[in-house]
Amino acid sequence: MPKISLTIRSASRDNFLATQGIPSFFEAVMWCMHEQTFTDFEFIYVDTHYDENRERFATINPGFQVKHVPVHKDHRYWYDQGWAFMAAATNTAILYADGELIVSLDDAEFFHDDLLARYWAAYENETFMHAAHLRLRNIKLKTGWPVMPIEGDVYDTDSRHERLRGATRRVHNNGSWLYAGKSFSLKDALTLNGFNERLDGNSTLEDAEFGVRLEKLGRKFLYDTHGCVYILDHRSYVDDPDAKKISRGFIAVENYVDVKC
Repeated sequence: MPKISLTIRSASRDNFLATQGIPSFFEAVMWCMHEQTFTDFEFIYVDTHYDENRERFATINPGFQVKHVPVHKDHRYWYDQGWAFMAAATNTAILYADGELIVSLDDAEFFHDDLLARYWAAYENETFMHAAHLRLRNIKLKTGWPVMPIEGDVYDTDSRHERLRGATRRVHNNGSWLYAGKSFSLKDALTLNGFNERLDGNSTLEDAEFGVRLEKLGRKFLYDTHGCVYILDHRSYVDDPDAKKISRGFIAVENYVDVKC
């Protein structure tokens, strides 16, 4: 069994970063995984466009285990109505995960070669790392893949960064700080019965709500600015005229205000 299950949920077409010079997000992000110094992991990709990508993705052999899956048949209530489905996609990843530690990212996110090593080191110290978010206008590429270390035009950080008050890392118990880049144990995910799919549809507060439940289990979290993911600017899947999923009344987890300092 792998130590880490790295999961990504995507509602976007595989070529949604083509304007950034990346013809296939799936292949580009696997390049980041191929470069990881920590190698005991599997990759689970929950894909809205599974049917159209299945045959091509099956021909790609990155040298580590890949589970390319659709949203699970038992978790498709909002999905089949065309609404947002973040919790259902994350629960799908949990169902397929074999890793002791689950790391959950979103699409359009890239990362340095030591990211998984940082997640595992935090876990061994009985904390669960939350990756810092850095936003990129563009990213440096070589033959279509991100160079290592990641380079680009960084123009923003996430709201949690301001709360560090000049520090580069902070151990805390603020479960509401969870969003993309979160980590949690498979055991805890099963204990808590996964993410609350009633928060799918009109809003997406599922990360913060799940984090609060982890907090009630007594879990400690690590926010580390050196353990970061880079979010590359891109067109949202909701702007795609052929989008399969929509998100009306979308409420970003970043705007969730119930945060302790």
